[in-house]
Amino acid sequence: MSATASEASGVAARRYHFYPRASRDGRSWVLAGYLLLAATLGLWPAELPLWARWVQGGILVGLGLLAWRHRGPLPARPFSLTEAGQGRWLDSDSDFALSPASRLLPRMALLRWHQDGQRGWHWCHRDSFERADWHRLCRLVLRAQRGDSTVGPGSAAGSG
Repeated sequence: MSATASEASGVAARRYHFYPRASRDGRSWVLAGYLLLAATLGLWPAELPLWARWVQGGILVGLGLLAWRHRGPLPARPFSLTEAGQGRWLDSDSDFALSPASRLLPRMALLRWHQDGQRGWHWCHRDSFERADWHRLCRLVLRAQRGDSTVGPGSAAGSG
């Protein structure tokens, strides 16, 4: 965004860079998901034909291999964001736009993005960021969610 366009729209073109560390919380959530999937195999009927037992075993082995693959902290992807929700992946120099469907959850943020007609998501975990960077990211996600023109004191005056 050019300086003129940012002044005309009233939105600062300041870009914030985020260099998250590998996340242990993220790994814990992934492993918990695999355990939940494995636990659902116990909901299958007790009297299964032999081929269905082999399918169960294959699923368990597959889940075990996936869990083994995620045994270390999840890697982090560096990115930058503007106040207007325009972002850039710093590892690939590709641009994206933050979607209003992005969400904040306790200790994590779901960044929903779209880029060149494609949509995707990226999980960010609190333990990957310094405190100030985490709060800045949360503020930018809330701004994208709400479509706020300003963030700060008095910005909630027009909301619900």
